[in-house]
Amino acid sequence: MKKKALDEFPYGEAELENIPCNLCGSLDHKILAKRDRNNIEISTVICKRCGLIFLNPRMTRTWYQKYYQFEYRRQVESYGSKESASLDDLFDWSKKHGRFLSTLLGQYLVSGGLTIEAGSSVGGILKGLNPFLKGEVIGIEPSKLEAEYAIRNGIPTLPVFFEDIGTNDIGKLKGATNIFCVQTLNHLQDPKGFFDWAYNSLVDNGRLVLEVKNFRHHAKKVGNLRQAIQIDHTYMFLPETLENFIKACGFEIIFKDIDEYKSKKELENQGKPDSHMRFVAVKSERGKYKISYDYKKIKKTINFLKIYLNCFFNYRLPRKVKSLL
Repeated sequence: MKKKALDEFPYGEAELENIPCNLCGSLDHKILAKRDRNNIEISTVICKRCGLIFLNPRMTRTWYQKYYQFEYRRQVESYGSKESASLDDLFDWSKKHGRFLSTLLGQYLVSGGLTIEAGSSVGGILKGLNPFLKGEVIGIEPSKLEAEYAIRNGIPTLPVFFEDIGTNDIGKLKGATNIFCVQTLNHLQDPKGFFDWAYNSLVDNGRLVLEVKNFRHHAKKVGNLRQAIQIDHTYMFLPETLENFIKACGFEIIFKDIDEYKSKKELENQGKPDSHMRFVAVKSERGKYKISYDYKKIKKTINFLKIYLNCFFNYRLPRKVKSLL
């Protein structure tokens, strides 16, 4: 059933802002879609230099704060995603996911010291990681309700928006051995600002750990680009653009795990989430890496026919039919 725009929140009254590409600074963009999965009128563009995909124009930070305060929870509930679960269920799920990440990435993490998670929600990820990390942990979470839940469950959490980093205690957090950003990077209004902060906050040889939804992989699953767009994902990353971003901000990638290239059996054994990518990076010398300008190559990978056919053959066709092909 086609979803209608959620008209309780005054999207039509929201103030919008035009922005340059957050990675390369270009103002030359191509429009990919004019509405999101909820039929909300919002423009999605791709940078015609580096291929970064983002909303432009988009709501201002003030309006996004209103959105997260009044609308975000209702939107995720309409899609039945994990965020729509009770806080107890969300905590249990994220704690299990933290254990999954510690198993997958444990050999690349630094044990001991301070671990920070940006966008820590109810604290389950850090709770699941804590036995392995054996050090101090702290979360950063804009939802006061979720931050208070995390604190009650033993996870120190700062209830602030990451974008306010320069005006609160986040800016004082230094000497981290690990910084996690799990399924949050898409929501940030300034990813480069996050990478710069992480670089400055990590000790030498500190680790940056990212788990990010792969926009192309998600589009392949649902069959078109628009259904993979949501107004709270201000940036949409592909493996190529995320790797470009990480390296351009002074990090060396030491591990990557991309669901898009796994077999169906591997994804079934892995469970959810199954359309993401995970990177572990270590601080390196800044200024050595030159941004890759691969717009044309990236654009070819997200054309309508490739997205639709991949969805049809890999996700829509019955197994019995696929076995005959």
